[in-house]
Amino acid sequence: MCACSCPYALDPVTLQHVENGKTFWSWEKGRIHYIEKGEGENHVVLLHGFGANTYTWKNQIDLLAQEGFHVWAIDFLGFGLSDKPLELEYSIDLYRKQIEDFLKAKGIQKTHLLGNSMGGAVALALAENSPEKISSMCLIDPLAYPVVMPFFYSVGKTLGKLIIPFFSRNLVHQIIKKIFYDSQKITEEQIDAYWLPYQMEGGREVVVNILDTFDPERLEQLHQSYGKIKIPILFVWGEQDELIPLSHLIHLLVDFTHAEKVIIPFCGHAPQEEKPDEVNPALIEFLHKHSEMR
Repeated sequence: MCACSCPYALDPVTLQHVENGKTFWSWEKGRIHYIEKGEGENHVVLLHGFGANTYTWKNQIDLLAQEGFHVWAIDFLGFGLSDKPLELEYSIDLYRKQIEDFLKAKGIQKTHLLGNSMGGAVALALAENSPEKISSMCLIDPLAYPVVMPFFYSVGKTLGKLIIPFFSRNLVHQIIKKIFYDSQKITEEQIDAYWLPYQMEGGREVVVNILDTFDPERLEQLHQSYGKIKIPILFVWGEQDELIPLSHLIHLLVDFTHAEKVIIPFCGHAPQEEKPDEVNPALIEFLHKHSEMR
């Protein structure tokens, strides 16, 4: 099924098996995969980072539902099991609109947001555009300011479609190694979960499109609104994050003087995966505190 006819492409039967039992929402720009756990009006929406998918929240979804939250984990368009249209211009605001439309479609009047990396940027854009919809935000190593793109992303942006044949399971493994501080914690299941979308139709090509059209200047514009955002915020940061370093947290605490912070030592860019036992209690305490204030 892969448009590049790569040897790793999922055949229709395998793809049907992968999607069996999964839940999808039909958005105007494509079919969106999501996971729903729990019930009630105390909603939490989970927003993954670039190249990730709902798997990144596997250590939080059930736990948050057990804590009484109505949990929604969503694959952004172009990622995970969501559709991967190649004709779109991907941007922070496209994803903001995706989440706003999802909230409307599901009748969610107000929600907590959890966002990692790019998902943090989308959460901040939502807070800028629709603050009345947000109870609180837990932002984990968020993309909040322009950054120097890591080597594997900058090469992809420079070479464009020429990079497509080099996508492999081993490349995914190497990228995860850059995200984790302790590579011994990386599992085969995790590598497979992040390799799977690249075997779907358009899975490789769409990443090139996203890298090509994603506009870092939007982060500069977004930065101008940070002082106006008064929503309760918890920043969680991996102390050894190589992609978005701890210095960004220092700037964020200047822009968001009311924010709380938790720094996770010996941890990289995805603390919710690498050190969930340290991250989860902080998330739960913060969410419960700001649920009571609703």
